[in-house]
Amino acid sequence: SESVRPREWSAEFLYALAQVTDPGLADRRLRMSQCNALLEQWDKAERRLILCDYDGTLTPLVRSPERARPTREVLGLLRRLGGEPGVDLAIVSGRDRTTMDEWFHDLPVALIAEHGAWSSDSPSGSSPRQWRRSEQLPDADAWMPIIRSAMLKAVERVP
Repeated sequence: SESVRPREWSAEFLYALAQVTDPGLADRRLRMSQCNALLEQWDKAERRLILCDYDGTLTPLVRSPERARPTREVLGLLRRLGGEPGVDLAIVSGRDRTTMDEWFHDLPVALIAEHGAWSSDSPSGSSPRQWRRSEQLPDADAWMPIIRSAMLKAVERVP
């Protein structure tokens, strides 16, 4: 394979990064008119679905995963919002289902763990949370060789 020099590689990488980075998307806030329209639609709706990303949204991004534990304040807000009549609240995360269950086991929220590989409905009564594995997952034998090949090519290109 062709060897790539560090300077060429970094220039190509930074160029590619600039192509997918839009500074305007980093900090978008709703205008007051948009907030009012959203609240009006919220009030009129019979049912509301809220999907909340966990890392970087409900909690700041941190280097060590154990420091990403939800605060009491976040847990209280999720409990209150998930308990509202007509509200279906789901927390979506790449974290494993064991961690998600440990952190949110008693909250009235659905959980989606491991980037959608596992999901659970809100627990009902005293029954424990029931997890389901996604039926849409492809067989590892089908995708693993493709990913392995792509990763090996990427490793060859990094100086």
